[in-house]
Amino acid sequence: MQRWSTITKVPSLRNLDDADLGATAHDAVLRSLETLGIEKLHAVLAHDRRDAVGERGRRLQDALAPLVASGHIGKIGVSVYGPEDMDGIDARNAQIVQAPLNVFDQRFITSGAASRLSAAGGELHVRSVFLQGLLLMPAQERPARFAPWAEALARFDGHVEASGLDPAAYCLGFAASQATVTRCVIGVDTPQQLSQLVAAFEAGQRAGQNAHDLRSGDPGLIDPRQWETAT
Repeated sequence: MQRWSTITKVPSLRNLDDADLGATAHDAVLRSLETLGIEKLHAVLAHDRRDAVGERGRRLQDALAPLVASGHIGKIGVSVYGPEDMDGIDARNAQIVQAPLNVFDQRFITSGAASRLSAAGGELHVRSVFLQGLLLMPAQERPARFAPWAEALARFDGHVEASGLDPAAYCLGFAASQATVTRCVIGVDTPQQLSQLVAAFEAGQRAGQNAHDLRSGDPGLIDPRQWETAT
């Protein structure tokens, strides 16, 4: 277990009164430590950026401060959806920011949010590197609702083919090539998948990827929350 650093999130606290927010977050962290059977969390992230800013953010910081002081928590951070969520968030109240980043969704890079966070001493941990698995699907298996973005996806397929890598290595290589990215967050179901993705990461990291021309600002494609309404 010493080779692993564990990060967890406290659930959204938006339905709680400010007075209850701190105690709920504190108890959630203690439950995580007990459930995982560990003594220290590398970081605890607020699941909702509204719990990390303003008075609510101060209450969260105050509630978790004793656990930081005792060594049970290393860092405090927040999970966000886009650079617009960074208003009021910096390395003072979020030492780690988890955000989406992939070859289509490059907003954190192009907006300067990643550079500002890095310059202030914060860490950017990126998720959705495979765009919820869409970028790993063979073209013929992509759901029909993505037909409006067939041209963009075809360009992606062309880039992958030209690189000589598989899609996972290409996507991870793009994320790894960003100087402001500290960690990539990926999901696995089996140890075999983990080994495969580690190998893909290493292959992609060696190659490095310039995918600036693939970036898209179309929320229908880059924001999975909107996929249910896609035609």
